[in-house]
Amino acid sequence: MIGILRWFLGWNEFKIEGDSGYFLTKFKKYIWMVRKNNKSIISKCLTKDYEFLEKNAVKFGCALTLHKKAGFLNFLKKYKLRSGLLIGLILFFLIMFISSFFVWDVVISGNAKVTDEQIFNICDKNGLHFGSFVFNVNENELEYKIKDEFPEISWISINRVAGKYIIEISESKQKPNIIEWKGPCNVISDFDGEIVYVEAYSGMPLVDVGDIVKKGQILVSGIQETKEMEGVIYTAADAKILASVKHYNENSIKKNSPIKQKTGFQKKDLQLNIFGLKIPLKINKKDNLIKNSEVIKPLEFLGIRIPILIKTTIYDVYENINLKEDFQEIKRVLVKNQKDWEMKELLGNPILNRRYIFENEENCVKLFSEVSVEQRIDKKVPIEIEDIEDND
Repeated sequence: MIGILRWFLGWNEFKIEGDSGYFLTKFKKYIWMVRKNNKSIISKCLTKDYEFLEKNAVKFGCALTLHKKAGFLNFLKKYKLRSGLLIGLILFFLIMFISSFFVWDVVISGNAKVTDEQIFNICDKNGLHFGSFVFNVNENELEYKIKDEFPEISWISINRVAGKYIIEISESKQKPNIIEWKGPCNVISDFDGEIVYVEAYSGMPLVDVGDIVKKGQILVSGIQETKEMEGVIYTAADAKILASVKHYNENSIKKNSPIKQKTGFQKKDLQLNIFGLKIPLKINKKDNLIKNSEVIKPLEFLGIRIPILIKTTIYDVYENINLKEDFQEIKRVLVKNQKDWEMKELLGNPILNRRYIFENEENCVKLFSEVSVEQRIDKKVPIEIEDIEDND
């Protein structure tokens, strides 16, 4: 605390030459950090006491030589003619104070099933976004609306620290795909296919590796006959069953029609966001541009985040190509479109085999694809015991 006070009031460092012993004893309450330097002594005192010590030093047969001045008040005196600096400091702290009443940042944590973008959209509709006035945000109402919109959120808390909002989320744990012993069920096939793997956990398996099954066919039965007595036992069948499943797709391209092809180049749009006011800095014509990604970076001053964002939108540049009658080029584009479809629709399941058939018609080229993938086909369906007993 004493060190902070000395820094604020300002201090001088000086050299004492001559017979300084009695002087140091007499005025020890004014000075500190006394150290010897060759034949002289170096010490410090408050700036306001230096003139007093300098006058009395002569009386005790020594002299003081000023080395340097430091501290806050000395800093102000040094730059007292530079009014712009002082005005700048005042404006800086004023802006920092005013900006605390606006939203600088929104941070979301704990979410996995619900994306940040989905939550940001709800927040934006209810007045919580970068640059909005903090007193216009009703945290309790916003918590209720987010929970109401996303049932998978079991708990949510929204807290504000100055201009920063922290949204903490806890999601309900996903229950495993297991039917408990609350009722019997069968495992049926959800697709047509050829069985490649069977792992039955409960129930009676009715298929084996290599069997061909149809959609809806029972794979593992939850109805088992007893050996010791006449009758049956109803159980909750459960299994992991993989099969080779065929997926079909068709796409086509008209001849002489232009298509967009990626060039490998990119362009950027820049936008400045100040308290929600969006100022475009660089805008590209959107012809032949397709959005790739978006980066929002806050600006910082002296390590402190300020409520100004730079938004960079990155676009891939495409060019229009007229395929004309180039059958090979059309085939290449069709295969690329097919691979995009596989990535989206087959959900990363291992591909066992592909079969492509091209048809070169008068006005277009068509691609018929047959893709075999290895995937789970087991699906649980309940057994209605009452219906069975009624039939008996």
